[in-house]
Amino acid sequence: MKREGVFHSKAKIYRKYIATISMYFLSLAAGIAVIFALPYLRHHHQLERMVREATLFYPFDDGFGMGTRFGISYLFYNEKGECLNSYIAGFVGSQYRFAKEKYIEKALEKKPCTGYELISVETGRADEHHEIALVSSYPVYQDGRFLGCLVLVRGFEDHLALLIGFSILWTVIFALVFIFYWLLDRKNRQMEALRRTYIAGMSHELKSPITSIKALAKTLLYDESDDPDKRMFYYSTILEEADILENSVLKILELSKLQSKASLYKKEICQAERVFGEAMERYRRYCDEMEIALSLPALESLPPVYTAPSLMGRVLDLLLHNAVKFVPEDGGKVGITTELRDKKLIVHVINNGSEISPEDLPRIFDSFFKSETIKNPTGSGMGLAIVKEILNGLHETITVKSSPEETEFAFTVGLAG
Repeated sequence: MKREGVFHSKAKIYRKYIATISMYFLSLAAGIAVIFALPYLRHHHQLERMVREATLFYPFDDGFGMGTRFGISYLFYNEKGECLNSYIAGFVGSQYRFAKEKYIEKALEKKPCTGYELISVETGRADEHHEIALVSSYPVYQDGRFLGCLVLVRGFEDHLALLIGFSILWTVIFALVFIFYWLLDRKNRQMEALRRTYIAGMSHELKSPITSIKALAKTLLYDESDDPDKRMFYYSTILEEADILENSVLKILELSKLQSKASLYKKEICQAERVFGEAMERYRRYCDEMEIALSLPALESLPPVYTAPSLMGRVLDLLLHNAVKFVPEDGGKVGITTELRDKKLIVHVINNGSEISPEDLPRIFDSFFKSETIKNPTGSGMGLAIVKEILNGLHETITVKSSPEETEFAFTVGLAG
């Protein structure tokens, strides 16, 4: 089923690409057709009228060429296709080369003929001039005898360049639009894959405590034992599972809110104490109670920062929560150090305790990820995902290093000015 789903997905993508390429060629053909159609609609009636009128007096007017100097050339062919007379506007002493046979054939059938031709102008030099021209022909008779075919040519010197320019420009525009929508489609597919992973992880996280609570509640309902210790164990376990469920739901909602509201990331200039002071004070008291050694920097000596105070404070809060959770029961140590580098304040959160394996480091910030190698895999797996989301939204970075001796998270904070 999975392989079949992948096949259908790829087939859908291929169909989309084929439709896009077809649209490109159809739109290009439509544009070229419009470029050809506009001058044709504008000039072909005029040129047909001129060639009809010219055939009436051409046999009697030796100076016929004088009337065709306004960008219109003429050629006179006999029935054998020999050019007996010509005037090439703008190219003195030159010759036209084009597919004249169909015009002579129509003239022999006593029919007019008008159409586009690619004209080659032989100027006697090594190079040739090419242009697209509107050609109109009409038979010439005198005393009922067929003399030949008169052909009028109205050249469009810039038409070929216009066609090439349009084709190149339209190809570039279409390519840019295609790349834009391809990137957008890829992003949508990535978001869809992320959404499915997110929903699967969320379902798993919520299912586990719900199942435990339901099982314990059912046990209490049908348990006829009057053992108060046993019942107290069930109640406390239900409460713990409810806390886990509540924590998971709150963090899922927090991450969703961070992903959907850009207005949360509004920055301002403030003192570092306002950003980090509350979180440091809260964990100072906690570490004192839990007998964990905690070292903190002097916030008043730090320069003003440019950030979103509440969000950046939340980053430190989550990293400290993560740090104290994994320190050893005896001899636990947590430290915060700061440094100034490249116009940034770098905050390091360091703890001794469980090492993060090299295989887990690339995934440590993924939603719902829990390392199987650490000693205490409790929690929702959302804390570090929230940290990463906040720092991405604030255009800051975070790195992590881990060894058997200690684990260190280091994140950046923008400085004011």
